[in-house]
Amino acid sequence: MKSILHILLATFAALMLTACPTPVDPDPITLTSNPSSLTFEAAGGTQDLMLYSGIEPSVSCSDSWVTLSPGTFSGNKMRVSVTVPAYTGTTARSTSIRVIGDKQSLMISVQQNTPQIQLSVDKTSLSFERFGGEATLTVTSSEQPSVSVDASWCGVKVGTIDNDHKTQVAVFAGANRSTAAGSGTITIQSGSDKVTVKYEGRLIDGTIFDSSYKRDPQTTTFRVNQVIRGWTEALTMMPVGSKWELYIPQELAYGSRQTGKEIKPYSTLIFVVELVDIVKD
Repeated sequence: MKSILHILLATFAALMLTACPTPVDPDPITLTSNPSSLTFEAAGGTQDLMLYSGIEPSVSCSDSWVTLSPGTFSGNKMRVSVTVPAYTGTTARSTSIRVIGDKQSLMISVQQNTPQIQLSVDKTSLSFERFGGEATLTVTSSEQPSVSVDASWCGVKVGTIDNDHKTQVAVFAGANRSTAAGSGTITIQSGSDKVTVKYEGRLIDGTIFDSSYKRDPQTTTFRVNQVIRGWTEALTMMPVGSKWELYIPQELAYGSRQTGKEIKPYSTLIFVVELVDIVKD
């Protein structure tokens, strides 16, 4: 009788183990944000993010011009108000909000555009004596302008836009060996056109951190004033169909900001940029 009891108890224990399997943890809630990026006009303002997470996420931004105001975490959701001040710069500025959740993280891009300033020049015409010479004009614009001239005997040198949104342009004329007067037209654009490009970005050590060639479609379209300054300056000089390799120092890139996981503060960046088209508004 004693041995039979032992067998029954062992059988009962085996049945209990079979009936009570090891519990399985539920799948974690994917950390997401709606919207996934924010764009502000130069006047600044406040926009809201809705974060979805399995635990209360931590939210931070390394740039002081962005103010974050997290709300209450409830029902796997948390609203975050993002506020930026008015901006008077000459190139769009950008940064990222870092969100850390349940063994997950994401980066939310924040961009602020330049103020929209009416394109104007301080002179509507230039004249030169027969032996040529140099003249200057001042361009006022939202961002770095591009300048071209259709006369072969004339050249231009464009300065860098200053904090007052003014750019000095030097115009050079060669000597006129003809008996007739020469004429030409200087064309000035503010750089706010949309461009369609293909590109690849990499670090000095060769690490590729972004590439449109790996996506479908391979092209992307944006305004010239919505990218880092190094891109803006190059795109205003590139003809359609050209493909340039750009070495952009940190002061024309992201400066002291950490951008994504790969781009550390004060990074020099290398881009291969192919200008596919210029889209006029």
